[in-house]
Amino acid sequence: MEESTHARRDILKLADALIFGAPPASFASAANASSSPAASSQDLLARQFPKGFFWGTATSAYQIEGAWNEDGKGPSIWDTYAHTPGKIAKGDTGDIANDHYHRYKEDVTLMKDIGANAYRFSIAWPRIFPQGTGTPNPKGVDFYKRL
Repeated sequence: MEESTHARRDILKLADALIFGAPPASFASAANASSSPAASSQDLLARQFPKGFFWGTATSAYQIEGAWNEDGKGPSIWDTYAHTPGKIAKGDTGDIANDHYHRYKEDVTLMKDIGANAYRFSIAWPRIFPQGTGTPNPKGVDFYKRL
């Protein structure tokens, strides 16, 4: 798990370097610097964008959350479609996706590390209303409150 986190962070640092025009040497020194990735990302953002600019990320619930049948979540239209044999190439589903449901804290840390100060996400309504209507699922509501 630790190795995976570092690999994703290295990719994020490289993306920062490419987006903001930092030469490769800067990336190499930034990767080895003792300052936090968030500080270097925020410095780059401050130089390139006007004060008060919101730098953010966005995700789609089905594409990132996973945990398709956990904690009382009902099936979504996409869950049903993806589980129908022959509908999706290679039988891929969003059952695990990026496992954001279980790894959201790590994902939020990664967003902070690249200097993001906004996060737009979609809500998996079947996680909130497993039957489509009725009483909200407390575990679904709790997930989005924690996020």
